[in-house]
Amino acid sequence: MGGVLAGILLMAGPGGGGGPAPEKDERGLEIVAGQPGCITPGTVRVDYFYSPTCPACINAKPTIDRLVAEFGDTITFAHRCIRIHGEDAILCPEEIGEAGYQEAMAKANEYRIRATPTFVFNCDRAQVGIPSYSQLKGVVCGYEPGLAACVG
Repeated sequence: MGGVLAGILLMAGPGGGGGPAPEKDERGLEIVAGQPGCITPGTVRVDYFYSPTCPACINAKPTIDRLVAEFGDTITFAHRCIRIHGEDAILCPEEIGEAGYQEAMAKANEYRIRATPTFVFNCDRAQVGIPSYSQLKGVVCGYEPGLAACVG
């Protein structure tokens, strides 16, 4: 567990660090501000907030690739590169474009993302850190248990 925590970097600025601990649901997921109209029936939306300078984010890539491959178009998976360190403000726009970077930062502020990696599910629950593949799959299947990847 120490390796996972060592890779999590806290954001500086508004919404980052400090403040009261977020409220959690019965699964241990943080409750974040939801958005009306965010969810498409029969799919699960996953917003993945990461930093190119975050070692834990790099380590999470195989787990994310496996989730995307297994669930295909039954999940809407958005990669959201955000600034944790100064150089991320250069690296993220290079990676996802300036408009994508600005959108990612706006979403990070909206959800009050404090660290990377963070996964936001269906715009209302967040998992901070590197969950195992089975944990990620369990959360996705908890939202839509009838998805083909959840059955059997």
